Amino acid sequence: MRGLPTRALMPLPRGLSMALCVGILVAIALVDRAVIPLMAVAPHPRALALGVALDLTVVSALLAWWMLRQELGWGPGALVPLFLASLLSARLALPDDYEAVLRPMQLLAAPVELVVLVWIGLKLRDGRRAWSASGSTLDAGDRVDLAAREVLGAGRLAAVFATELTVLRYALLSWRDSAPSGEDTLTYDRRTSYGAILVALLLVSAAEIPALHLMVSLWSDTAAWLLTGLGAYGVLWIVGDWRACRLRPVRVDGDILRIRFGLRWRVDVPMEHLRQVRAPTGTERSDRSAVDLRLALPGASWQLLELDRPVTAVGMYGLQRQVRTLGLGLDAPERLMTALETYRAARPGPPSEHSHDERT
Repeated sequence: MRGLPTRALMPLPRGLSMALCVGILVAIALVDRAVIPLMAVAPHPRALALGVALDLTVVSALLAWWMLRQELGWGPGALVPLFLASLLSARLALPDDYEAVLRPMQLLAAPVELVVLVWIGLKLRDGRRAWSASGSTLDAGDRVDLAAREVLGAGRLAAVFATELTVLRYALLSWRDSAPSGEDTLTYDRRTSYGAILVALLLVSAAEIPALHLMVSLWSDTAAWLLTGLGAYGVLWIVGDWRACRLRPVRVDGDILRIRFGLRWRVDVPMEHLRQVRAPTGTERSDRSAVDLRLALPGASWQLLELDRPVTAVGMYGLQRQVRTLGLGLDAPERLMTALETYRAARPGPPSEHSHDERT
């Protein structure tokens, strides 16, 4: 029995805490919504309205913060915007006759809102400075991620925010950008069928989204517009990923191999830990579980990168994976092998026992 309090304080698995928190908050809102019609016949309606207001504001804000503080990297300061958001939900849920119970909290919220606006302004200034300071040393996706972490901290919320901004950045604002070039740039989208596949998907979406909207609108306009919005976002993601594949190539940056695979993954591999670059075996080609992470567009041939120790691959929305083998599809894999040989030749000391690379 002594272990129960300790287990209760242990963090839940990643993602489960968020799903559980949303479920509990929805349950609280549904119960309070069922209680609201009873206010008219309750012996003490004001007390009942106050209880509903506290549930929808203080209790909901504290519960959300407690359950998500580790998942999203929230500090105590996150209670302020959570309280303001819950106060807004209480205003919408309570009948007009009982909004008076919210007045003390509304009076408290007024100066808090001013402080939050000032804080947001200062954070946006810090984010803009971080964006400007990164200059041309980072691509747009990395600069967005850096600015988001400067504004929101290094938690999951910053990763989610950065992912959404990156999708919009590459889908809508990248058309004047030119693709990087040079000896240290390794492209991976020029000799694949990815472009043709995306054109086919966009043509199907152009016909499917309006048709689905008309069909669902016969049942519910709200559901129809929701599905249309999701379809439009899917189109933005397709276009943004395609543009990111062209504008975010793999780069050899000194002693770091910077792998940027569209909007999906980014991995920084120290060249000293790159043990071998070789052609995959038949088993490795057919069995996806044989390689920790495969980064190759449809129709691309890929090489297997073996590392002597795991590195962290970061995906969309802050997803992380420890990888020791990477399947990397490049337009010219021999250039990576040449870069690896050049790096090893420039290193002082005896050559590594893994200095031999199997060429395709």
